[in-house]
Amino acid sequence: LDTQESVTFEEYFAPMDRWFEVAAYPDENGLSVYFRDVTERKDHERQLEESRRRLRTIVDHFPNGAIALVDKDLRYITFGGTTVEQEASAYDELEGCHVRESVPSELADRVVTHYRNALDGEVSSFEATVGTRTYEFRTLPVRDRDGDDVLAAIGMSQDVTEQRIRQRELEQRIRQQEAVADLSQHALGHADIDTLLSDAAARVASTLGTDYCRVLELDSSAR
Repeated sequence: LDTQESVTFEEYFAPMDRWFEVAAYPDENGLSVYFRDVTERKDHERQLEESRRRLRTIVDHFPNGAIALVDKDLRYITFGGTTVEQEASAYDELEGCHVRESVPSELADRVVTHYRNALDGEVSSFEATVGTRTYEFRTLPVRDRDGDDVLAAIGMSQDVTEQRIRQRELEQRIRQQEAVADLSQHALGHADIDTLLSDAAARVASTLGTDYCRVLELDSSAR
């Protein structure tokens, strides 16, 4: 009334155990005051802040990757990790930024889609290669205490390049061992050496990824 300026504020009303958003508008006849119950929103904000604090304790020690808490506008609430490519200070600068601003352009649509799925209550994951590195991405929803509403989404990415290389090498060795065992069994039933060698060349080419014609040339020279 003194300044004739409108004002909006939030206040907790203990007798009702409720939070209200109060808007007051002065005019020549007095003051109009409007109240809106924002208790549910305030509760969600408190829970989200609790989630942010809990997540912060593990973010800085997340192994070989990054972890983020994202709000419903797809903006980072907190972000961190232990990747060698990104400094901790750079992570801090991402807080408040949109998800699209932090991921490679070729992954932006995919990452945004998975975050939106998490905000819809879904858990999802995918794997993608960026440059020479392979990353595993996973997103999941953060729900309120009752489990009814989704407050935010968590996104995790880990560099799994070495694991995938070891996995491929192991699978290759298994295929080679199976091929050798199969050829040994196959040889017992073939009296025709030419047929056996031709079959062996084809199997070696398939297992080792070697050009079939080249294998046949080596095969012929060996004979």
